[in-house]
Amino acid sequence: MVSVALALLASITAAPSPAPGVASHCRQLETARTATFASNRRFLEAADLLHLRDVGRGEDGLWDDSPIAVSPDGKFVAFQVRQADPQSNSYCLAMYLLPVGSQAALGRVDVGGQLLTGTMSIRGLAAVPLGTAKTVVPRWSPDGTAIAYLRGDGGPAQLWLAKRDGSSARALTSSAIDIEDFEWAPDGKGFYLATRPALEAGDRAISEEGLSGFHFDNRFSPAMRSRPFVREPAPVEWALFDPLTGLSTPVSSKIADELNGLTTDPRLPAGSKQYHGERVAWAAQRAARYNAPRVLHISSPHVSASMCDMPQCEGVVTFGWTHAGDALWYVRRQGFALEEMAIYLWRPGQPPRLVHAVTGILSGCVGASDAVLCIEETAAQPQRIMRYELLSGAQSLLLDLNPEFRSIALGAVRRLHVKTDYGVEAFADLVLPPGHRPGQRHPLVVVQYQSRGFLRGGTGDEAPIFALARQGMAVLSFNRPKDYYTDPAPAWSDFLRAVQHDRIDRRNILSALDRLIDAAVATGTADPERIGIWGLSDGASTTQYALLNSRHSFKAVSLATCCEDPNTYALLGGPVLQDFLRQLGYPSWGGEGDPWATYSLAQNARRVTAPFLLQLADSEYIKSLEMASAFRDLARPVDMYVFPDERHIKWQPAHRAAIYERNIDWFRFWLLGDMDDSPAKQEQYHRWKEMKDARNVR
Repeated sequence: MVSVALALLASITAAPSPAPGVASHCRQLETARTATFASNRRFLEAADLLHLRDVGRGEDGLWDDSPIAVSPDGKFVAFQVRQADPQSNSYCLAMYLLPVGSQAALGRVDVGGQLLTGTMSIRGLAAVPLGTAKTVVPRWSPDGTAIAYLRGDGGPAQLWLAKRDGSSARALTSSAIDIEDFEWAPDGKGFYLATRPALEAGDRAISEEGLSGFHFDNRFSPAMRSRPFVREPAPVEWALFDPLTGLSTPVSSKIADELNGLTTDPRLPAGSKQYHGERVAWAAQRAARYNAPRVLHISSPHVSASMCDMPQCEGVVTFGWTHAGDALWYVRRQGFALEEMAIYLWRPGQPPRLVHAVTGILSGCVGASDAVLCIEETAAQPQRIMRYELLSGAQSLLLDLNPEFRSIALGAVRRLHVKTDYGVEAFADLVLPPGHRPGQRHPLVVVQYQSRGFLRGGTGDEAPIFALARQGMAVLSFNRPKDYYTDPAPAWSDFLRAVQHDRIDRRNILSALDRLIDAAVATGTADPERIGIWGLSDGASTTQYALLNSRHSFKAVSLATCCEDPNTYALLGGPVLQDFLRQLGYPSWGGEGDPWATYSLAQNARRVTAPFLLQLADSEYIKSLEMASAFRDLARPVDMYVFPDERHIKWQPAHRAAIYERNIDWFRFWLLGDMDDSPAKQEQYHRWKEMKDARNVR
């Protein structure tokens, strides 16, 4: 019997004409492999950050399938380039082939489509939209003549095929629901397609329920929307699809298990595996406890399984076999506060050998003969596709995705290191204005809460670090230290209880922040009397706690999410969040006294005098109202903006451009006393001056 998913996939369109050329507003998407640049570098503008080209999701995509794919003959690598265009409020997308071993031209095999965004299951709510870009994974045909990939064009994600020679790119499916994933069939003629028909069926049932009123239950998250979510389970269903006939047939449970990463060999765990002939390798936690480090294992039919149990094998992110199959390469985090990422080569029975290490990010790493290809980025260097030779350690640049940055003057970046009061390692990057002179002290803006790759705009990309520095401010890009714990816990819930007990984790983070601000001030470049702070999500929580508990005084605050207060946070999360938090001992987390006395901004509005800029998604702003109302009742300065059709991570380029500009204006106004003379901003500055005047009167 054909499932709902198979029936929805049965209608297949004929191949349309090849995709058109690059649209006029996407001309900047194209980038040459080699270029010449002016000897005099110019200063950065916020637009330079907005128009960055990306492949994959960097730090956030370390656990995704790689966004780059090497052809079976090892001569080409395929990937999708993504670039935001604020003017059209859209994204420029194109699929490229890059020669691996020559300086031949970069070839475009498809262009167009719309951004695919990610979802996740949150406490049983299925497919909660996040706003993050979904990693588009190209996969080569077994004969290496074509690549297949997912593409969106205003409707459900479809399966597309592009010829290696660039002669055509076309949709293979016209599914009524999203295709979630796919694999080539072994014969290279068909595809295994993954869909979630239960989501579509559940959503239809919710629409019908609405005719007589939605029952308020554990499907609701009122802060996000007024419509119930579909509850899990909404499992993935796999079908074998023939593009020539348009027919889909169910796969066996054995094939489905293999496609889902489950194992049919009782000796092997579930999850990702790499095969080379009869040998299989996998990464698994050293112990069956939450947060235990992952290490490498190898097994073959005639040899007992072996494990790389040396310290430099811990913390494996991704891995693969060498061409000969006698060794494994792998990528891991290492160094102070795990600030580095490194590639190692391991031959069973020998110690691992370091191939390459970088203080930054290595994402999307894949094997290519006896080399590894990665997308590398560092604090002052945007993404580049690099090749690292496993035997010699030699490295070469395959493609600089943003060569224009070679002609842009960025402020100096200095890495600062501290240990918290609890002995946990932490770091931040101090960025100075370009042209900084010895003896100058600048206002300091704290941006949170990851600082591992290129310093764009913090987590969520809303506070443009180098653009703020360009305006004469020092910026402290703060990397949240690891969760406070002394030993991996039996389960996730136990782990949460341990790290949240009496807000120990929040106190640990604040200790790191305070000490890193101290370190920035100690350089003589940051003015301790003019400190601002920006945050989203965990960064907003850190800001909330710091405003009431830090030894530093913050003169301006900007938040992308807000806030956690007693009367609204759990309530607006819905019954599922309320039940979950109650099981963990919320809100006291096992501490004594009033848990809100040192945390709630609403309850402590009289203590906080810093002005607040709130730039919030329409799916989250309601959580800020308790705080905002308390502040307004006391005439405390709060300026709030709500962005339509947005998620936890805001995805619309026009919104990001507006947020960038307003954050720059906000910190310039409150920390530097500067204003933009644009006529369009006079109302904004009139409002802010009234806030400042009212605060000065008090």
